Amino acid sequence: MGHGTYVKGLETTATFDRDTQHFIIHSPTITSTKFWPAGLGCTCNYAVVMAQLIIDQKPYGMHLFLCQLRDLHDHKPLPGIELGDINSKFGFEIVDNGYLKFNQYRIPRTNMLMRHAQVSKDGTYTSQTIPQIVYLSMMSTRMMIIQGAADDLAMAATIATRYSAVRRQTANSKGVEPQVLDYQTQQMKLFPAISLSYALWFCARSVRSFCNQVMIDIQGGNDSRLKELHCLTCGMKAFATEMAASYIEMCRRSCGGHGYSHASGIPKLYLQCLPQSTYEGDNTVLYLQCGRSLLKFYMLAQGGAPVPSTMQLLAETGTIPANLQAATDFNLTLYELILKLNTLSLITDTVARLQESSASKNADAAFNAHSLEIVDIAKAYCLYTTLVWFIETLEETEWDYEAKTVMVQVCELYAVHNILVNSGSLLQNKVVTRQQMSRIASRRVELLAELRPNAVTLVDAFDYPDRLLNSCLGRYDGNVYEALYEYAKSSSLNHHQVHSSYEKHIKPMQQALMAKL
Repeated sequence: MGHGTYVKGLETTATFDRDTQHFIIHSPTITSTKFWPAGLGCTCNYAVVMAQLIIDQKPYGMHLFLCQLRDLHDHKPLPGIELGDINSKFGFEIVDNGYLKFNQYRIPRTNMLMRHAQVSKDGTYTSQTIPQIVYLSMMSTRMMIIQGAADDLAMAATIATRYSAVRRQTANSKGVEPQVLDYQTQQMKLFPAISLSYALWFCARSVRSFCNQVMIDIQGGNDSRLKELHCLTCGMKAFATEMAASYIEMCRRSCGGHGYSHASGIPKLYLQCLPQSTYEGDNTVLYLQCGRSLLKFYMLAQGGAPVPSTMQLLAETGTIPANLQAATDFNLTLYELILKLNTLSLITDTVARLQESSASKNADAAFNAHSLEIVDIAKAYCLYTTLVWFIETLEETEWDYEAKTVMVQVCELYAVHNILVNSGSLLQNKVVTRQQMSRIASRRVELLAELRPNAVTLVDAFDYPDRLLNSCLGRYDGNVYEALYEYAKSSSLNHHQVHSSYEKHIKPMQQALMAKL
């Protein structure tokens, strides 16, 4: 309850009792109460519990323990276990998120998960890997969250784009109501969301591939890339969930009043995506961890150390090349270069300011004084890296000519739009000029028109069936208004022509008012 992202601060203890060959699991404080795990409130019988291992009063760090929580015959909590549901939440009401307290609860020694570390019968502790290996499960979960955010946004973009192709609004001079999707303002709401959906999909695939490779390396005894994986999953989880939630809300707004109804399917997606910014690591904390890792890798690179594969930019100088300075037309290579140089500029400026602050402050105070800049570094790095992976996917995948032409446009819109969103930073760091930024803004408008003919096809390519979208607005057959009508009729308030509240409240009030006339 009192510690989340700060895993080392978790207070639950697992003390080894050599005489009985048990671990004693205990929650010594109110803040050590386990809080929020899904299924814990009413459903699960077992839990894998993270606790501080203690042997002979000596702490050995965080380890995992398998604990039975309920009797398998009557489902009641076992002695020494207190648990229940945490009550109402912002969303996910169907999930029984729970709390859990241990009171000197005993489990057999063999219930400790001992793949990477063991406690023998005589209390001898051995470990085959670095202590940080225990966080691998968290990194794997963050990898899955990135894919979840990509899916949530892609579904919202599918619903909003399909509906915008059906919906017509405001007759033109010829008396014809255009499709809402033909309006440039609507395209500006939806097309960046589509491009981000693809970027996050390719990001999730790249992170998963990298994570799987690191797992294989660790099984072979090589944990040299674990810190790189930690940095990557921290930053990308925060970036994906923050961006997805923001653009899902934009998709909802693009559907007008119907987007506010559960009939649209978008409120469910928003409530599904929104908590991802908090669980498995608060996004601000994760950005700080990512940014701090980048600064450490940068300092190592400046000292001549090898640079991790996903951070090759840290070994570069940051000098703006002549071809970018003179550019009047841009391509994906130049867009990638712009975001790379901006990231490098943010890093070098922050390093200089941190070194200056360190002369008068301790390390923690200096870090806190520049934490906003460190978050900006992480966001810039994640934006740059997602574009790199997008471009790599275009180059490595076999496409037919027409499909690749459209996907290059999608990728370009992703780059152009985010360059414009971050124009303040780019201009301040003198990566581009005002004239170049103006040209990039014009190119964004051109891309909206170029993508319009293929907008519906781009979201159809995600291939989400109607049963999964569960949306009246995003139906594949386009029968939006028929579906909305049936949805309205299905309301429980329509089960009776006259609701019971009429006789109980409205009719007596009417009679009382009429009696006064």
